Amino acid sequence: MRRRNNTALVKNEEKVLVMALDLLSNGEVSFHGYRISRQLKEKTETRPMAYTTLYRCLVRLEERDLLSSKWITPDDGAQPKRVYTLTKTGKAAAKEFKAASED
Repeated sequence: MRRRNNTALVKNEEKVLVMALDLLSNGEVSFHGYRISRQLKEKTETRPMAYTTLYRCLVRLEERDLLSSKWITPDDGAQPKRVYTLTKTGKAAAKEFKAASED
């Protein structure tokens, strides 16, 4: 999907923000890419978003200060994971997109 201008979000980015807001509403303050992927599969009936597309969306959303991220290393010795959180701006944008999609 092509970007219309430098400030507009594409539909996939909007979906990711709304899914992040849903996770936050369920008490999950931070999340990783795989969790967003599962949330998308649970909440939408469209075909799944490719991981490449998802992670590109996450990077772009972070570049626009709608998400923030940090690396965590699990105590059990598992691979480090990047976890994301919605910023205040991201939360406001997600609420806007969610309201628009419900109309």
